[in-house]
Amino acid sequence: MKITLQLPNKSHQKDYEAMIKEFFEHGEQIIPQAMIMKSEETFDDFLIRCENYRQGINMNPEHVPATLFFMIDETGKVVGAVAIRHELNERLKLNGGHIGYWVRPSERKKWYASITLKLALEKCKELGIENALIVCKKDNIWSKKVIQKNWWARDSDYEFEWSTKERYRIKL
Repeated sequence: MKITLQLPNKSHQKDYEAMIKEFFEHGEQIIPQAMIMKSEETFDDFLIRCENYRQGINMNPEHVPATLFFMIDETGKVVGAVAIRHELNERLKLNGGHIGYWVRPSERKKWYASITLKLALEKCKELGIENALIVCKKDNIWSKKVIQKNWWARDSDYEFEWSTKERYRIKL
């Protein structure tokens, strides 16, 4: 099974919209929300915003530069996405970290998250991130398994916004 990470482009529009609809139908929230299309945006607007975030321009001042990649399977289908934050503010040091990824519900349990996390680490290294941080809820067993499979060192647990979080780090 082959997964590639691609910057969003116009050819991904239908798959992206189907993926977002699938998340909402399953009652799931997509994190980081800054990387999903806003209701008032066209897909072209969304692509421009993604590029602006990648370059660190025209952003919400509470956000940091980040690159969104779509996870593309061997058939060309968008099966998920990963956001890589180029730097961390104080909030992201507690809740978020450098990498946020999500796999569409119909494509889970196919190793996509593990493969994507390895590819995301390569992208982090290209961005000059030397000590990558990823955070997940303590009760998110599947995410913890993916993180631990990728040789993360446990950093700390803490309470944040009414749930216990676990922090993991890897030196790149």
